This record gives sequence, structure tokens and C-alpha cells, in this order.
Amino acid sequence: MTNEEYIVLQDILDSVLFQKTNQGMMITTLQGEILAVNRLFEALTGYREEEIIGKKAAIFKTEKNHNFWKQVKETGSWDGKLISYKKNGTSYEKGLSIRTIYTQKEKPLYYIGMFSDVTKESRAEKRLHLQAKVIEQTVEGVMITDHKLRILSINPAFTRVTGYTENEVLGKTPRFLQSGKQEKWFYERMCQSLKENGEWQGEVWNKSKNGTIYPEWLSVSVVTDENGKPTHYVSIYSDISHRKQAEDRLYKLAHYDMLTDLPNRRTFENRLSQAIQLASQEKTRVALVFIDLDRFKQINDTFGHAAGDELLRQVGQRMEKTVRPDDVVSRWGGDEFTIILENYDHLHQITAMAEAIHSSMSEPFHIQGGETLVTPSIGISVYPEDGQDTEMLLKKADTAMYMAKKEKNTYKYFTQEMQSLDAQLSDTRQRIRTAMENNEFFLMYQPQIALATGKLSGLEALLRWNNEENGFISPAVFIPLAEETGQIVELGLWVIQTACEQIQEWSISTGLSYPVSINISALQLEEKDFVHKVKEIISMTGVDAAFLRFELTESIFIKDCSSTIQSLQHFKEMGIQLAVDDFGTGYSSLSYLKRLPVNELKIDQSFLRDVLIDGSNATIVTALIDIAHSLGIRVVAEGIELQDQESFLKKRNCDIGQGYLYSRPVLGVDVTNQWLKKENSRILSK
Repeated sequence: MTNEEYIVLQDILDSVLFQKTNQGMMITTLQGEILAVNRLFEALTGYREEEIIGKKAAIFKTEKNHNFWKQVKETGSWDGKLISYKKNGTSYEKGLSIRTIYTQKEKPLYYIGMFSDVTKESRAEKRLHLQAKVIEQTVEGVMITDHKLRILSINPAFTRVTGYTENEVLGKTPRFLQSGKQEKWFYERMCQSLKENGEWQGEVWNKSKNGTIYPEWLSVSVVTDENGKPTHYVSIYSDISHRKQAEDRLYKLAHYDMLTDLPNRRTFENRLSQAIQLASQEKTRVALVFIDLDRFKQINDTFGHAAGDELLRQVGQRMEKTVRPDDVVSRWGGDEFTIILENYDHLHQITAMAEAIHSSMSEPFHIQGGETLVTPSIGISVYPEDGQDTEMLLKKADTAMYMAKKEKNTYKYFTQEMQSLDAQLSDTRQRIRTAMENNEFFLMYQPQIALATGKLSGLEALLRWNNEENGFISPAVFIPLAEETGQIVELGLWVIQTACEQIQEWSISTGLSYPVSINISALQLEEKDFVHKVKEIISMTGVDAAFLRFELTESIFIKDCSSTIQSLQHFKEMGIQLAVDDFGTGYSSLSYLKRLPVNELKIDQSFLRDVLIDGSNATIVTALIDIAHSLGIRVVAEGIELQDQESFLKKRNCDIGQGYLYSRPVLGVDVTNQWLKKENSRILSK
């Protein structure tokens, strides 16, 4: 080392920069031999000065082979970042600057390297870059404003949803997005929540650049400084148009009859309850009109179900045109309609409207290019004379309609003389009691087939009555009577026990067990000890509860009963599966699917009957399957009679099929011989 080289090196070592800098420093010869390092170098790398003096700088290995020495020799300097390793093997990111030290004659003498650990800074930069990338790529709209709500930044998704580009919105407040559907108090509550909680989220209706008003789910968060003072607001917009459309569709399915577009039972009963409350306050009358169509079955059988459906639609439309705009027309079910006549002071006014309804129905209906006549049987009950609540008015209007039905094509008010119908109910009750004592009731089973595999998936237990005097009595006749007399509770327990015993018998004789579906009525669920009695039956028979599937008739949804929901939850916990039967008819139980622990949904056969020729039926069935699957619910289609119906359902991923295409209902012993033994042989042959 020459005298000049020594002096230059000593000046560097004695300099305040070398000793006091917040960076590690290392001096090397042009050949890379380490001449000196400062104390911070030792702290950053873990190497002591005496360990590395005289060694080559190459001992500090980097993660990648950076060819920075070439640039240093060519230009005299290099700046950058690289991954290096400390003495203990720990990697870190190093911000490195290399400079060449020259003599007065511009001759290179030494290299001096200055570096610092920039691992944390680099990670922060990468995190910010990643966050920016995420915001840019996310499908949700993002908007960032300053504390005065002036827009500072938006992402591409915001532009896709609103139509506004960044140049069009920067510096503006978000008020230009407001649709006018929300009032001033709505935004005042939003601001109050942001002030108190630092966040707000909820549904808003905004307006896009092209004027379209659409729903969004908005989440707003407050960004504060170290003193807790707001500096920015971050808003995330999720377009929920499709979800709202689905909700609207679900609402319509839950509250309106899909054939006639009239309110369904559930909606009608709510409206009737409201009408009674208002009439009580206003001291007015409310009339409940119950209408049954005479000869409808004959028309349906003669001209087909499509003609029958069209007739029902036209009947509903004609009734709506006859009554006042505030009156409510509903399809009660089948060929029955109900009407609420509100705000009447005198009975003669109600009579005039009843006659107008009756007269309007006497005009022929135009069905399938021809004229069809249908007459109504009308029963009327009046608040407050005939009842103080919905249930009583419905019961008495139904009784009056039943009496009108005996004469046909007339209307009748409920009278006290009609109470004699209770005597008929007593007679019916005794007949059912005698049938139970004489073992006239028995069960048949209809197989359910997994459409994807064609294999047996389960069975439905169907109650039958073989009367000694009258022979076989249709379930459509005796089950409503058992409901009306309350005997369905005892009869239902007998069905559950008999089905459990049959499941055990199949298991013992064939080694196979399949789920059996059993219809459960609302009256059964309302019994306080029903759950306890089901547990007793399961314990007594030894059946696995997983092989029981309770089908809930839609009458269960008449009342929003918490005890009923609790009972269903108990069954779910026991392992019993739950199904909604005749889905889409009557009370339209769709709105309860999320609330109830439902495993299975059964599409009513009325939808499947014309699915191949009626586009609206096909659309409804497809929608019901899609909605059920989106909720994780299995779908069963009833009434499959044709191969083409099965193919239609398979294409739409319906899970299970049931109908005459596979089998009519058969006795338990026939299930063993025709299904289980064959299935057992197939398994053993593998």
C-alpha cells in the first residue's frame, strides 16, 4: 500500500460518516479484499471486524448471482437491493450502495459499500403493492375518499358497476350516485354509525351513469390517524341486483299462487287479519267470501289439465275485475277461491257484491277455442257477527260454502243452523275410531329412485283405509276428515310406529334399510308431547332415526309457530330428516326454507304433469330445483309417469324420482320381494 493509499484510507476511517452513520460500511481493495468495516456493519451482519479483515467480500453470499461488480468497474458505482445472509444464516434484504474511491489523479483506489437492512420496508412495499393489486382486481367496487368525502381513488370494478371512469369522479363527493330512493334520514343514520362505530354496512339503491337504479350492498370503513381523527373513508360496493331479483322471485313464490298470480293462502290470511283489525277500529264490517267451482273436476277430466289451469286463471281475473280495487282475491287451492270485502257498513252492500260475483261467473269462459260454463258455490261469513278472528271466519265461510255446494250455483251466508254440521263431524269421528279398532287402516309403500343411478333411494309410506262396508276409501276423503276431527294425531302416531316396525323387519329379513318418508300434519306438531312420543316409538322399535323422513304438509305454515319450529329442530337433532311436501302449492313454504331445518323438497306432481308441453311449468320446475340446490336441499319429483318426464328431470339434476313409471304403491312384503331381495342379490354378486 502506497503512502497515498494509506492516507486516503485513514481519512475515511477517521471520518464522522464512517463512524457515526446509520448504515453499515465496508471498504475493500479493488480485488475485493476487506480492509475495514464500521461498528454498525458488525451489528447488522453479526461478523466481528477481526473475523473478516483480509478476507474477500465474496464470503457474503447473496441469494442470487448479482453481476453488480461489472457495473461498478464500468461506471464506478452501483445501487440496488439483494438478499444476503448474516453470520447465523438468517437471510435479509439489503439495500446496498457501492462507490469507487479515486486518487487525485482519478485512479481507482478502493471500493466502499454502504448498506442497511431494508427487509421490513420491502415487505411493507410488497404488501402495499399486493393490496393495490387486490383492490384493482377485486370484483367489488372500491372507492376511497378523504375526510371531506372527496373521491381520491376508485378501482376498475367501480367503473364497471357505475359506468363512471376515474377522471369523471375524482374530487367529487359520492352524492352523484344517490338514486333518490333513500330519504335524508337514511344517510344521517349512516353518518351517525360511522361517527360512533367507525363503520357502516347495509343495502343502498344507487344510480349508474346511464340512469339505471340498482341495489348494492355497501360497506364503509373509517381510516383514522394516530389521534383517532378520520383521514379517509373506504367504501366497498357489491352489486346485488341478481340477489334482489332472486329474492323478489322467492317472495312471489312464497306469497302468490304461481298459476293465477293471485295471493296465496298465507298472504290472504295475513290480509284478512289486517282487515279485521282495521274494521275493529273503524267499526265496520268485513265479509269473507269462500268460492268453490261447480263441475270443475268434470271440465278438468274432459278437456285436460291445461284447460283446467286456463279456466282457473280466467276465473281469478274475472273476480278481480268484479270486486273493488281494495278487495283481495286469493286462490285458496285447487278450484277454491277466497275474497275479502272490506269497509262495508251494511249487509245489503255485501249481498250486492256477492250477487255481482255470482253473476259475473255465469258468463261463459273461452277455453281452447270454445265456450265453457262453470258455476260457483259461495259461502259468506261476516265480521263481527260470525267471528272475531281469521280462523273462525274461515271455518264459518267454509261451512256456508259447503251448504251452498249441496245446491250448487248459489251463495249462502253462515247461519247458526249450520252448526248441525258438528253432528256430522261426530259421526265421522266415530267411523274413524271404529276403523282403528278393527285394524282397517294399513300402509303401502311407493319406491323413490335416485335419478342419477336408477337405484332405490327410499320409500314413502302411504296410509290406506279398507272399510268393511264401503271398501277402499280414498285418502283424499278420510285424511281431511281425520284432520278436521283431530284424530290425525293418533292415526299419525300409528303410521310412524308401523313404518318403524316395517323398517326393522326389512333390515332383519334382507339386511337392507332405506329411509321411509311419513306425512306429518300441523296438528301433530302442535301436540306438546309429540316429540316425546316419537322418541318412545324409536326407542321401542329400535329403528335408526336416520331412516325416518318426516314430510311436512303445507298446512304447517298457516301459523308462524315457534313451538312448531322447535319441534322440527328436535327431530333434526334426533337424526330424523325433514321434507317439504307438495312444494309450491297452497301456502308456498319457500320463505321458510332458510328458517326450517329442511333436507328435502318435494315438487308437487301438478307441476310435472304438463312439464313437457307447458313452458311455464318447465320454467317453474327448473327454478325450484335450482333454488333448492342453492340452499343445499335435495329435490324429489312426484308423479313421474313418462320416460320423457324422467329425462327432463335428469337434465336438470333433480335428485330423486317417484311415480308410476317406477312402481305403484305396494305392500311391505312386496317391497321385500320386488325391490330389496333383488338389490341384495345385486350387491352379493359383486
